Amino acid sequence: MKVNFTKDELVFLTYHFVNLENEKESLQDTIQVSKIISDIINIIQISYHKTLDDESFSYSRLVSHLRYFLIKKSNPISLLVNNWTLVY
Repeated sequence: MKVNFTKDELVFLTYHFVNLENEKESLQDTIQVSKIISDIINIIQISYHKTLDDESFSYSRLVSHLRYFLIKKSNPISLLVNNWTLVY
């Protein structure tokens, strides 16, 4: 079965999956991830001498990508595909 999604639908689905992952986090994990993201945002702003607009869609996407990365980094998923182990 082949399904085609528009770009907007893919963004929505991605956010949905990231949010599902967030529900599995403990409060302490959420606080730790939020602190790390805040530190990363500060490093970016200092390094580029720019203030990021925390109301923008781009900022929200950045934060979502960072959160997803940090969650996956702490809880990797291993898949076995054609005798290859993929860590996701």
